[in-house]
Amino acid sequence: MLGATVCVAVFSNYLTSFFEDPHPLAQTFPMSLKAAAARGIMLRVDMDPQACAAHRLGELRCDFPYEAAYNRKTNTWGMTGLQQGSNKLAFYSWGNAPGEPGYISLWGIVASFDDAGIIYLDPDRKVGKLQIREDASAK
Repeated sequence: MLGATVCVAVFSNYLTSFFEDPHPLAQTFPMSLKAAAARGIMLRVDMDPQACAAHRLGELRCDFPYEAAYNRKTNTWGMTGLQQGSNKLAFYSWGNAPGEPGYISLWGIVASFDDAGIIYLDPDRKVGKLQIREDASAK
């Protein structure tokens, strides 16, 4: 459990290192998912198990929800979750997605998403669902 605590602390430090005034959560909800993501609000990522079976998704696991946040200062996406072959939480960040709303780097895989939260590898391949983390609006 110590590993999970350390991972959460690292991710929290990652997030607080790039928040600018006003704090991204200062805007009144609701806001579009793309706008929330661009402001660095914590997101939950759920991969579709059928997509994992049908497509090569690298180290992503489809049986575990991920948390992700965008750092607009560095144009990087930070993610916390499990990777293939491990039951330990890990945190990584990637800067390979375009720096415009609607794009995300999932464990290094560039994908797009719409305001409904559908994640696409390309227009015909839906691979998961993205949403504002439930407790993000309560902070």
